[in-house]
Amino acid sequence: MSDAESSASGDSSSSRSRSRGRAEIAVGCVVEIHGLEKSVELNGQEGVAVSCSAGRWAVLLRDEARKVSVPSEQLRRRQLGPQEVRLRFCNVPEGYDSALMRQELEDECFGEDAVLSVVHDTENHHCYITAASQAKARQIVLNFDGRRLERLGPGLLPESCLRQNVKLEWL
Repeated sequence: MSDAESSASGDSSSSRSRSRGRAEIAVGCVVEIHGLEKSVELNGQEGVAVSCSAGRWAVLLRDEARKVSVPSEQLRRRQLGPQEVRLRFCNVPEGYDSALMRQELEDECFGEDAVLSVVHDTENHHCYITAASQAKARQIVLNFDGRRLERLGPGLLPESCLRQNVKLEWL
């Protein structure tokens, strides 16, 4: 995790009033980093918010090189297009990454016109995707929810039957 910028004001009423004007950030939101002074190279980068602790979000950068910790105030939620839908694949097997997940989606005829972004969280075995429309999101859920992903071979999947099946969540 990087950027040790601190935002500890301790005044919860002022932080509440500041957040009223901003779109709330939640797990799975696509966010843009801005206003960092110590890690300026991160400014302008997009990622997916994956967890929050003590006012800081763990953000998985789109380039998948790393996960960074960023104060809430330095994140701007990217608004989805009118039809876009966020989904999270859970229980993604070891060895998968964004490219392999993208290939899995393309094999089921969900190309770049249907799936706008794919960001893989290796640590938590999740994959966050943005579908181009509600209809595409429903099709992805129908094709993948409860299905085994076996690209790596059956011997490489986790042992628990439940862990072998991917689950999808609407975010």
